[in-house]
Amino acid sequence: MHLILRLTIIASLSLTLSACLNLKKQILQNTDAIKIETIAVINPQEPDKYIVKNFGHVGAAFGAVGNTIKQQSQSEMSAYLANTIKNNDFSFSRQLSDNIIFKLQAKGYKAFSIKNPEFENNKSTFDYSKIITDADAIILMETTTAGYISTTGLNDYIPAITIIVEMVKNSNKKILYREYFVFGWKPSIGEWIHIPSPVFYNFSNFDEMTKNDKRVISGLSEGINAITSRLIKDFPKK
Repeated sequence: MHLILRLTIIASLSLTLSACLNLKKQILQNTDAIKIETIAVINPQEPDKYIVKNFGHVGAAFGAVGNTIKQQSQSEMSAYLANTIKNNDFSFSRQLSDNIIFKLQAKGYKAFSIKNPEFENNKSTFDYSKIITDADAIILMETTTAGYISTTGLNDYIPAITIIVEMVKNSNKKILYREYFVFGWKPSIGEWIHIPSPVFYNFSNFDEMTKNDKRVISGLSEGINAITSRLIKDFPKK
């Protein structure tokens, strides 16, 4: 019973992430890339929430009451992560934006950030016409998962970051690029580009996390760097 519940929870999160993949990937074609000199990077939103999930929490084996305990426990763990991020003045979105802009500039593009308009809840309905810029292309990044996950309750908590990246041609809003990246935890569903996380950012249990705030933050920071480093490989040098 415990195993069935755990697998159900894992499948549920994987399906939720898989729903993000309802838009097809798009490789940046060289014929399009050579026409791009300037790129406006929309300031990304902070993640809706930071998560600490234990799919193998013992409460899952004890029915409705156990599930209530499990949910409360994981809510408290997630609250710890959110507070740790706040107390350490860490901005996930700012680091993500700065990171990709720096790497685009290193490739020879004139990249800069622009303020975001009101974001829709569903990225697929994002209205690029609200973006006012003279750039050749516009990049939108959405973080759909940010935190730490233990898939069994017996293995380590590892970083879990999923980011969707899309670029459109400014003149006609044609999709030039769309890709899906995940750092650390690997979803069982969906064609994500997976980047493993270094074991240094693994935590054997939640108590270890609470005693290593700086390393917890560093794990998220490393994920941003790893994802943008992989992303920039898809952009040819100018």
